[in-house]
Amino acid sequence: MKEILYSISMANLLFFGVVLGAVKQGNWQANRWLAGFFLIAAILLLQTILEYSGYFQTHPEFIDVLMPLSFCWGTTYYFYTQRLTDGSTSFRPYAWLHGLPALLCFLQFLPLYRASDSQKLDYLARLMNDQPTDYDHIAGLSLLHFLGYLLLSFRLVNRHQRHVKNYFSGSLEKRNLAWLRRLNYGLLLVWLLWANFHLHELFPDYIPAFPVLQAFTPLLLIGILFSLGYYAVRQNAIFPKEEPLAPLPIGPELPDEPVLRIPRSASLPDARKQQLKQRLFESMKVGKAYRNCDLTLPELAAHLATTTNILSELINNELGQNFYDFVNSYRVEECKALMLDPKYDRYTLLALAFEAGFNSKSTFHKAFKDSTGQSPGQYRKEMRKVSLSV
Repeated sequence: MKEILYSISMANLLFFGVVLGAVKQGNWQANRWLAGFFLIAAILLLQTILEYSGYFQTHPEFIDVLMPLSFCWGTTYYFYTQRLTDGSTSFRPYAWLHGLPALLCFLQFLPLYRASDSQKLDYLARLMNDQPTDYDHIAGLSLLHFLGYLLLSFRLVNRHQRHVKNYFSGSLEKRNLAWLRRLNYGLLLVWLLWANFHLHELFPDYIPAFPVLQAFTPLLLIGILFSLGYYAVRQNAIFPKEEPLAPLPIGPELPDEPVLRIPRSASLPDARKQQLKQRLFESMKVGKAYRNCDLTLPELAAHLATTTNILSELINNELGQNFYDFVNSYRVEECKALMLDPKYDRYTLLALAFEAGFNSKSTFHKAFKDSTGQSPGQYRKEMRKVSLSV
């Protein structure tokens, strides 16, 4: 029964690996790494199937030849997360160093690979009977290796979720990778169950075993990997390939004055900073740039003839907000003004939100409640009561 379950799981992993590797749209660079992650999982599962089926008894030359791949599994997942969160397509210097653990694992197993068939079968017998072998530490190191890369993936997703709030002003639902964060927690749970199983083998007198959980672990892992493949196929590219260079048509022209050319540096003199801040406020209040529902930091920076780094620093450090909250604060104020305008009495709250530049109901409700402490409906009712009483 276990072999059948593993075989079905391996077939699903191969399917996702092939699909993700073949698709050349959206996050295709990231998906190639995820395809590698699925294919390695399928290969490692194949090793387990062969072990349980007795294949190694007749073909001892293949015993644990796939073990070095366990040190590539976490690496491919990390590279997938990295490509997905930063949109990079280039291979960074020294990235090949990530392959050293797999090479060291191969060198560790080299004596076994060169051993006689009888020695390999003796090793397999001890392995199947949960007896100590000379290579038990490798499994522990592979667990730690995967945990390290999983924690790095957590870090990348957390950093990404902060970054999108400094890049986009619209809905973040399809951009903040909340689904990947949840699946990371699932993988962490699987890792804890694996660690418990391995530690129980090494220290049976001190570490309790949980047979029900151990039986549940493969099913949990397959469920997480299936979800990962599903969401990865659905995930669109998060960041545009290039930043726009031309000024945006976002509202009326600003009053005639020389265009402020900002030097490309991380900080500005106070006088230049005040000039840029004034133009930023004018573009929001007079130009109503926030009504562009897809407004991004690069677009607004191009409109102000400055760089994304300088504009981001100004909003973060001088105004104490991220770009997302800064733009949505203007949209909330616009909604409040429209609620008081008799011309918009027949408009629904969602229509008012779209008029102000919101492109998502959930983003509108959250931003409004964070700003006023009330839902849009409650606020509108109170404003109507006040206007009637007056």
